[in-house]
Amino acid sequence: MHIQTLLPILSTLGTTSAAIASKPAHLWASHYNGNVYSLALKNNTLSLSQTLNTCGNMPSWLTLDAHTRTVYCSDETGTADASMQGSLTALHVRPDGTLREGAVTKTVGGGVNSVIYESDAGTKFIAIAH
Repeated sequence: MHIQTLLPILSTLGTTSAAIASKPAHLWASHYNGNVYSLALKNNTLSLSQTLNTCGNMPSWLTLDAHTRTVYCSDETGTADASMQGSLTALHVRPDGTLREGAVTKTVGGGVNSVIYESDAGTKFIAIAH
């Protein structure tokens, strides 16, 4: 993928072309084939850094907690029926942008989006839409 395709998107995130040239930007993508991909964008080139088979059968959404360097992955397996289970997987971001699987927990199936929010006391939570 060429940088001109991604530059308008990255500029909205505060990434400049000079920053892109000096060190790689790390991106992650999930796919319903059961994989989560780590990508690196450097010097106008997007490259695949890692393919990780994780996050259940249908990884659907990735949510980054930049403060803890954790990517949370929702598994869309199942439905919103409480008898069907999906999962939530914590993936730890390494300095090179690749991911290491951490904790995995079962959730109600069908999770398609998630968001991290914080209480007034500073406790963090994650909400998953089904």
